[in-house]
Amino acid sequence: MCLKHKPFINLIPWVISACLFFPLSMSWAADISRELRQGATGATTEGYLELGLSLGAVFALENDGAWAGSEFSGPVHAEWRFQKGRFFVEDAQLGFEAWGNESFNIEAIPVMVILAREEEKNKYEGRDPVVLTGFRATHYSGSYISQFQFGGDITSGDNNGWAALFRTGRHYQYRNWNLYASLGFAYLDHRFNNYVVGIDESINPDYPEYHPGSGWDFFAEFGAKYPLSENWVFSAAATSMIMDDNQSRSPILEGAKFVNTTEFVFAYVF
Repeated sequence: MCLKHKPFINLIPWVISACLFFPLSMSWAADISRELRQGATGATTEGYLELGLSLGAVFALENDGAWAGSEFSGPVHAEWRFQKGRFFVEDAQLGFEAWGNESFNIEAIPVMVILAREEEKNKYEGRDPVVLTGFRATHYSGSYISQFQFGGDITSGDNNGWAALFRTGRHYQYRNWNLYASLGFAYLDHRFNNYVVGIDESINPDYPEYHPGSGWDFFAEFGAKYPLSENWVFSAAATSMIMDDNQSRSPILEGAKFVNTTEFVFAYVF
């Protein structure tokens, strides 16, 4: 079983994955997980840099509950965003703020890059990096945050496709602890799903041919953050994901249906 921790955060919810833990959530780094941890009540245009140590675990179950695989992750934690005026850079994406106020924000993201990692090349042979273009819209209402994201593949070849992600969550302050929870779902059309978990036997002769249809993923996240000092923070999060059958049947995921992650982070906020 090829289980890997989120390579970007979140490199997203998303960068958390099971060879894929849904590349959109991995690449769209500024999803609402960070804002929920921060207890945000409105849009912000400030950049940030957060570096630290992390320890996490990923484990997966098959559809019948059988063990599908596990792996530990860490030790480096990094979250960052550089902002200049309306333009920003986050990990593997470049974008700008198209419109917004204190309660609603729309960002255009013409460049989002998903890279196949070295350790995946045995199953991901023949996959070029994917460049997505899209947008995300975020709404703030008190302690509630909701976000919709969309991305379409603009690379050449047969891998053109698109995917969308929606998440909503709430944060709650208890003494010095900031607690939060979120729910969401993602949709990958059949072309993008095929890029993520499809197999071309002529390119990957060690694996059977597989071309999935479109699919839905559903996920939930619970977490907490505690300030240790003015700059040092501790955070913990647990995420559960139900993968679409078109993904779990792929030889790449080897039957993984339910993917669960936990992560503990000690970080310095600059």
